[in-house]
Amino acid sequence: MSDGLHSRWPEVRLGDYARVKARLGWKGLKAEEYVLDGPIFLAAPNLRRGRIDFERVDHLTQWRYDESPEIQLAAGDVLLVKDGSTLGMSAFVRTLPAPATVNGSIAVIRPSPSLAGSFLFYSINGQNFQRLIWLKRAGLGVPHLFQADLREFKIPLPALAEQNRIAEILSTLDETIAQTEAQIAKYQQIKAGLMQDLFTRGVTPDGRLRPSRAQAPQLYKESLRGWPKEWGDSTCGDEFDLSSGITLGPHRRPGRNSHPYPMGGRINVVETPDTLLFTNLGSFLPGTVEEMIRSDALPEIYRNPFLAQAMVNLNMIDTIGSGIKRMFTPRSCRGADEFRAAVHCPPWRSPHPR
Repeated sequence: MSDGLHSRWPEVRLGDYARVKARLGWKGLKAEEYVLDGPIFLAAPNLRRGRIDFERVDHLTQWRYDESPEIQLAAGDVLLVKDGSTLGMSAFVRTLPAPATVNGSIAVIRPSPSLAGSFLFYSINGQNFQRLIWLKRAGLGVPHLFQADLREFKIPLPALAEQNRIAEILSTLDETIAQTEAQIAKYQQIKAGLMQDLFTRGVTPDGRLRPSRAQAPQLYKESLRGWPKEWGDSTCGDEFDLSSGITLGPHRRPGRNSHPYPMGGRINVVETPDTLLFTNLGSFLPGTVEEMIRSDALPEIYRNPFLAQAMVNLNMIDTIGSGIKRMFTPRSCRGADEFRAAVHCPPWRSPHPR
């Protein structure tokens, strides 16, 4: 079977082992029907990494909640986003802090007694099920899953005890990941605060954090920055060699680099009745026009290797280094003699005369 599933596990139709329900929409839902306290009204943004965020939810009036009993949630349900950019995202209803329902973008899947909801949740997040979702959404202008299609999806069905054991193992891993991420977030906050202190207060010779300005104002400069008195002032331009890959304007043009890109330059061609004048702020790569004309080899470097490769792929330039050379041959370029004279280049003769 696919996805590395055990060969003895049967594949069953989801609709035979679970009830799939969803609303097409809450017709006539008015702003005044959103209340501060009432049944919870979940939307796709409340589904986060397999869990439900009950902290930032909307609430509906009781009569609206009672209107659709088929999507009133219960512990053990699996929620699946069936519309929009987050289509395929799911969450497992472990507990409910209050009566809850869902908006029209979420399908409620309630497993039968022979299918563990936690196991179904992990099956839905598996590669095989997500691939089925992707195949169904392909070609749709607005991503959408029909309830009828969901019921036809196949899922693996081991024995119930094995389902629970598998879900328990995966749930334990999820808990470990969540705890680790919480620790990382905590230390990131600690680091951010420590960086602020280190870059504004610094450390004493014995390695301790210098007292704050409020604690020891005599240690700090009387300036807007308020740095310690021992610290000097400088600018990035004095301390670093700044250059840019593609310049956004003349004000960012460094003058120390002869390469045309950091200088914000371009190649200019000026044509008159008897001359062609080439100029740019940088240098010609790979050297001079004469070297390109006399050489039969591919240039060792292009001004922009990515652009050059793209042009090769589109057959806009060749790969044998003869493009510039061909411009100097009478059979390829009208006015070649004038062109050669303009760049002070002697006539080029083919090393392989016909």
